[in-house]
Amino acid sequence: MKKMTSPTSQDFRDWKKYFSSKRYFINNLDSYHGPVIIKEVSNIIMKKDTEPETETSKPNSPADEERNNIALENGQPYEIIGTVTDPHVTNMDFVSRIISKSECLAEMISCGTVILDITSENSLSLKPILEFLKLLRELLEIESKLNEGREGENYKKRYLILISTVMTWALTKPLDPDTPDMPFIETDFRKRKPHPNFRTHYDIENEVIGMARKFKPQIGTIVVASGITYGGQEDVLFYWFQKAWECEPLLPIISTGGNFLPLINVQDLAKVIYKLIENFPKKLYILAVEQNIMKQREIIKALGRISGSGMFTNVPAEKAFLIPELDQRMYDMIMLNVSMEPVFIVEEMGLEWTSEMTFEENVPTLMKQFTKARKLKPFKVIVYGPPVVGKTTLAKQICEAYGLVYVSYDNIIHDTIDYTQFRVNYWEMKDKEREMKEQSPRSDMSLSDEEEDDDDDDRETTRQTLALLKSGRPFSNEEIIGV
Repeated sequence: MKKMTSPTSQDFRDWKKYFSSKRYFINNLDSYHGPVIIKEVSNIIMKKDTEPETETSKPNSPADEERNNIALENGQPYEIIGTVTDPHVTNMDFVSRIISKSECLAEMISCGTVILDITSENSLSLKPILEFLKLLRELLEIESKLNEGREGENYKKRYLILISTVMTWALTKPLDPDTPDMPFIETDFRKRKPHPNFRTHYDIENEVIGMARKFKPQIGTIVVASGITYGGQEDVLFYWFQKAWECEPLLPIISTGGNFLPLINVQDLAKVIYKLIENFPKKLYILAVEQNIMKQREIIKALGRISGSGMFTNVPAEKAFLIPELDQRMYDMIMLNVSMEPVFIVEEMGLEWTSEMTFEENVPTLMKQFTKARKLKPFKVIVYGPPVVGKTTLAKQICEAYGLVYVSYDNIIHDTIDYTQFRVNYWEMKDKEREMKEQSPRSDMSLSDEEEDDDDDDRETTRQTLALLKSGRPFSNEEIIGV
């Protein structure tokens, strides 16, 4: 089918012949969300493939002919097609065809269901999405004009699911100035104000909503405002999962960390898409976020305490970009401060959550998923040999090349003393900071907001260990191995 740029009535007729309600389009198949969404859509396809087909009859009217065309589609296979971000990806499980982004418009128009994920896109990479929406609107306009005055016309109805981001709510004013933490719900979407870097996402949301209102008989659309997704190989939270796994001495919290971050497990987001395809609702906008409202520091401290060193540092917002791994999108999202409550997916959709536990309670499971998805395994090398052959030199070179920790009988006690002293100094510094905040009449964070970093038993045990290490007495082989 030729590429459509300025559609005409003939283009519309060509599209109508090629259109299939059994064809699903998903953009960015190889993105963080892509594989889990593909899996859920494939489950829909397997379910529908077992449904009985409709028999065709001799057409007596345009409506009969339309019904027969739909019935003929039953002889076609269900298929998933889409685009990828990595041009080297040529095939994926459950995907029939991978299409070039430069030639995807006509293919997208031919699909009965289009799922557009713009959560990881920037304003420049959204150009193909804007072109598709412009083309789709023009074709729907043509269809409306061709069918003017024909009451009861059967449309080949299509469906459009836009997976957007809660960043389009970033600057929304509180519902009640006296209670700024009051959560937003779906019906507040008309009040939303986007982050400046997500203005294009906001415009696309409004275009999709407007299309649903104007062309209701022809298309069903819905905007899914997704929270910050986590799970598996991780996306926005990747840096903190990685540094916790590496036991970074101080896990950074940006600013005070008191901002609310709407989260959702990536598996739950995919389940929401499944439910929408299975039973498309008469809604324009829904929130895909978890019921548990968490602050940035609660998320990072859960990772640090359970999987990392258990120590943290507050990085001023203006110095956050000194962290090489932190890009603009990650910074914008980790600094989001919006409280939300999912009404539709809980009360009407009845979503079965991947886990009923909180993010903190799920950290051990999430860390296992992360290390498996990223293929992270501890790399251990033993250099063994007789004296004076260069074991120490070789071991240190290997550590430098692979970013490993050098461990030897000679340095293990010294390094353990340094690390234990570091922890004790860290706690003393935190105690002084709390004392200063107690004494300061203009503190911007109450003590109730500041959580204890470790319990008293852990502190006391660490201090006793430090005193023992510094005592100077010789250690047995069993104690060295324990360390």
